[in-house]
Amino acid sequence: PKKPLEINTNVELIEYCNRGIVIYEGKSYEKKCLCPPNYFGDRCQWQNQRISLTRQIRPVGSH
Repeated sequence: PKKPLEINTNVELIEYCNRGIVIYEGKSYEKKCLCPPNYFGDRCQWQNQRISLTRQIRPVGSH
């Protein structure tokens, strides 16, 4: 029978990926992060937000 996968939920792993989820990849079980859509980087450390800027030009009235 297969050995069940142990899930380690210590604080270090919870905080490892900032706002993402830790996964283990390959035979060496290298830690990788699955980031939510608004975050990127090796450990989901960068936030990707769009900022909108609206400018309005008004004519100067004559005196």
